[in-house]
Amino acid sequence: MNSSKSKSKVILANNILRYMEIQHIDRKTLASKLDVKYSTLCDWVQPNHASYPKADMIQKIADILDVKMYYLLDEHDSEDVGFMVDKMLESKTMIPVLGKVPAGVPYEAIENSVPETYETIPKSWLVGDRKYFALTLDGDSMEPLYHDGDTAIFLKSATCESGDLCCVRIGHDDATFKKVTILNNGILIPSLNKNNSSGFTETFYSAEQVESEPIEIVGILVECRPSQVIK
Repeated sequence: MNSSKSKSKVILANNILRYMEIQHIDRKTLASKLDVKYSTLCDWVQPNHASYPKADMIQKIADILDVKMYYLLDEHDSEDVGFMVDKMLESKTMIPVLGKVPAGVPYEAIENSVPETYETIPKSWLVGDRKYFALTLDGDSMEPLYHDGDTAIFLKSATCESGDLCCVRIGHDDATFKKVTILNNGILIPSLNKNNSSGFTETFYSAEQVESEPIEIVGILVECRPSQVIK
């Protein structure tokens, strides 16, 4: 690789990594969204590697990271980066991270509490007066897809479709994060990880239990953000 192309590769790799971190997107997630192998994505973000994505793929990366393509291609000083981050945030809004929700045995959910922190979401999500909240996952029963410490963003909703991943309130206080399967005679709440450390097992609630407990849908998962960016 000649020196000019080598410098361009370093700039691209560093910019991709920078905006991955800003957007809380790790390598596995980005590779999945791009429909490329994890190893290919890793090559692209290694400055000393000869692999370089084609222009249409760079555009796809920019779209996923919610930046202009030139943000990834051009070299920027710290002042430029700060300006571009500010421009990105103009199209976003903050939602509260209200606490933890177990990916395991249900326990008291934190609601109406002071937010522990905040996450950003696109303002376009708010169309139709939609409301969102975030919770930190606690436990391993939804692995390997969702991990302890990940931040789950939910659309507030009292209903869901069968197969949706939801924050489910059990009783008036307890809540859990699970896939919901709707049956003719009730609902089934399984665990993705049958060997989870909490001992949570697939649980069926009859239509009568859904009414009497009650079992309520609080929100539907729209995005899960890894607890840390893998570099």
